[in-house]
Amino acid sequence: RNVKFITLTYDLRPYRDRISPDELPEFIYDMSKSERHVAKFFQRVEATTGKKLLGKWRAKMEFHKSGILHFHVLVRDMPYVRQHELQDIWGHGRLDVRMARLKHAAYMAKYQAKSGGYPAFLYEKARRSVQVWGTSHGFFKVLEESSGGESGKLSDDSRERLKADIQASAD
Repeated sequence: RNVKFITLTYDLRPYRDRISPDELPEFIYDMSKSERHVAKFFQRVEATTGKKLLGKWRAKMEFHKSGILHFHVLVRDMPYVRQHELQDIWGHGRLDVRMARLKHAAYMAKYQAKSGGYPAFLYEKARRSVQVWGTSHGFFKVLEESSGGESGKLSDDSRERLKADIQASAD
């Protein structure tokens, strides 16, 4: 299957004249959240390709050491779009797209469990308003109830299918 690992990064140059350097990380974060940049990126990809991506992506919000926001995204069944076109569709800075490898899934899983490492301004926001992960509706349809009845865990079969999809995309 076609699984992509995309990094979406912001270009700060348009804002440096208007926003002080110490306020820039929070400004970019607030703007990305209020304007739903990641979700709208995928809506524009859908409009460009005519292919639905609902249920096909999961994004992880991270901050560079400088404090600037970027996103890592895993996308299943990503339609082909040239990288420069995707960058234009993103429209907020740099975009990098690669075939997903197991190391990318492991990287995202590691950050799923990681706590801390976020700028101080995030801890001052209402707890329910901060979303570190963003997922398109239906992404977890591969999650099945485990034999113990706990939802939210991958069954052995689903884990193997997901691993095979990622490996196949690397071939």
